[in-house]
Amino acid sequence: MKSNIEEWDEGVKRDGCVTQQQILDRGKINLNRHIWEGWTVQDFINEPEPIFEMIQDGDSWHKPFTSDKDLKQWCMDNQPYYKKHIPEVYKYFKNKL
Repeated sequence: MKSNIEEWDEGVKRDGCVTQQQILDRGKINLNRHIWEGWTVQDFINEPEPIFEMIQDGDSWHKPFTSDKDLKQWCMDNQPYYKKHIPEVYKYFKNKL
């Protein structure tokens, strides 16, 4: 008998996890686009992603995201160095909801 993690249902894990490639395919996000001083979209996703996962799993003081506005503001606040809106970063995390 397989565990939930081992079973796949049309490319999505039954436990609700979605792979990064599925998110990228859904949103057509260019991870290699240069944003600022050598930082790419991928860099700005990698930094806050563990925190995002903790929030969504309920393992943080921050409540899980319920609105697009809250998520957009959180993305800007948690990006290292560059505090302007990066549409690809927001889109990546929005697709994970």
